[in-house]
Amino acid sequence: MSLFIWDISFDGNYRYTDEVLTGYFKEQNVRYGMYKKRISCDDIEAGIRNQFPEITWVSARVSGTRLLVKIKENEVLSSIPPKDDSPCDLVAARAGTITKMIVRRGVPQVKIGDTVEAGQLLVASGVPITNDAEELVRTDYVHAEADIYAKTEYHYTNRINSLHQVKAKTGKKKHGYYLKALDYNLTLLLPSKRDSLWQYTMEERQLKIFEDFYLPFYLGKIDGEEYVTYERFYTEEEKNQLAERAQSQYLENLMEKGVQIIENNVKILDNESVLTIEGNVTAEELIGQTKATTETEGEQIPDERSGNDD
Repeated sequence: MSLFIWDISFDGNYRYTDEVLTGYFKEQNVRYGMYKKRISCDDIEAGIRNQFPEITWVSARVSGTRLLVKIKENEVLSSIPPKDDSPCDLVAARAGTITKMIVRRGVPQVKIGDTVEAGQLLVASGVPITNDAEELVRTDYVHAEADIYAKTEYHYTNRINSLHQVKAKTGKKKHGYYLKALDYNLTLLLPSKRDSLWQYTMEERQLKIFEDFYLPFYLGKIDGEEYVTYERFYTEEEKNQLAERAQSQYLENLMEKGVQIIENNVKILDNESVLTIEGNVTAEELIGQTKATTETEGEQIPDERSGNDD
């Protein structure tokens, strides 16, 4: 047993999960149960650095029957995406009332206090260039840039069946054990009656002799509780909990998108068969989104004074 690897552990990885790294190891034929002498820690370190560019340092070593891999990840992005300077307008991503504006490039088409609709032009990409006489010479088309905030409204509706299935424990319990060894599994647990329902929880641990000497054996404990199911209506407390959960999830999704919540409220409508949860949210958010401009940058305006008279 001491000639094989029975445990692989990672330390210091955040961006790349254990599952991702273990999957990569399997592709490289580094897995549980392999001979320790077939493992090249130098190759593992070089392979990880080449495969995962955000990992800047790797240390792999074999200790007992364990392969220990320590990692440091780059805290700074390895590359900065190129800036897009192609001509474009800024239009409203959704309807709202303008509350704040900071325009860096382009010509503003709205002002604070204006109510706008989704798709409405906020900042035009066409910048007029005039001469000393304030006559239009040409129009330069730029990549419009601005921070335009608006007060917006959201509405959501969730419908739930008023009847729901619940579990009730009968008080009957049973316990068992199982042993896993390589591809074999032995379970010691009394069978259940065909029409009975049981809920099981399991605790598993890998056997080891010393701190770093793991064995390919897993011992688990099984705890079971019998239960029955029946249908009933939601209580008032449960209805409020459903409404709070729906509200919390909806607001969390908005805030993840950078939306600032100003006000929110929720109500429950019950028609005996269906629960309807309705929520209204008032928010403030950036509403500008780019829209490509088809005009040519540096478009010239014809000079009507030039040319020959007939």
